[in-house]
Amino acid sequence: MIEMNEDSFEVCQIAECQPMIHINGNNVTLHEVVSAVLAVGGTAIGSSSSEEAKEITNLSDGLVLNIGTPDLDRKKAMLLSGQQANKKGIPVVLDPVGAGASEFRKSILTELLQNVHFACIRGNNSELAAIYKIAFSTDDYVRSGGVEDAGSAILDEQMQELAARYNTVIATSAAEDRIVSADNIYKCTGGTRMMRKITGAGCMQSGVIAAGLAAYWKNQAASQRLAESDASAIHTIMQRYKDDALRAYQTMQRDNKFGIGSFLNDLLDQLCTWSSDK
Repeated sequence: MIEMNEDSFEVCQIAECQPMIHINGNNVTLHEVVSAVLAVGGTAIGSSSSEEAKEITNLSDGLVLNIGTPDLDRKKAMLLSGQQANKKGIPVVLDPVGAGASEFRKSILTELLQNVHFACIRGNNSELAAIYKIAFSTDDYVRSGGVEDAGSAILDEQMQELAARYNTVIATSAAEDRIVSADNIYKCTGGTRMMRKITGAGCMQSGVIAAGLAAYWKNQAASQRLAESDASAIHTIMQRYKDDALRAYQTMQRDNKFGIGSFLNDLLDQLCTWSSDK
């Protein structure tokens, strides 16, 4: 286990670079994801049409592919955008929402994993367990209990196998987040249980990771873009996200507010502080 104290990436770099993030996202959470990207200092465009997929991605600095509300045209658009992003050399983040819920989602993920390189795959435990099954054709199949389900386990060693298989960073959101490269495992602690009560907390995190990696890659030569350094940057992003979630909850308590709407608004307000973080 490696405990990170300092990273070369700082969250204020997002506002300095103002990366444009193309979000081919989940219709349920698209508004929240765009708001999160804007809050941390990036810009965003939500587009899921195959007719413009390559054009929009070509204008962007990062890409999020979220399979939360899949259909055939969105599947085509994701493949086109993912390949264009790889060609352009910008980071792609995969959010495999509800990965084990249907054969259709499994087919989308199978094609994406075969045809697109991802800088990061971020999901909950059951979603990543389903990805593991796709990657290694194991019988240890985990059917998703819903997009917020995080009860199914995926071992650290299995996450490292996935990271090595796809030359990527695997990130799981849970009570204790894990960020896994082929060689190392980083952990994030803190946060609040309120994160599980709002729809979109994980999707927002994927958007923020894409914005952070886009800014990070802008400051690096292509030859320096390694999964290990990406893992360090993602650790910084996810730990700050957890810290801000806790601060949002503490703000609610201070102001005698108790609802999930208040928590979401306070979380977005906390994300707005990233641009002034020096």
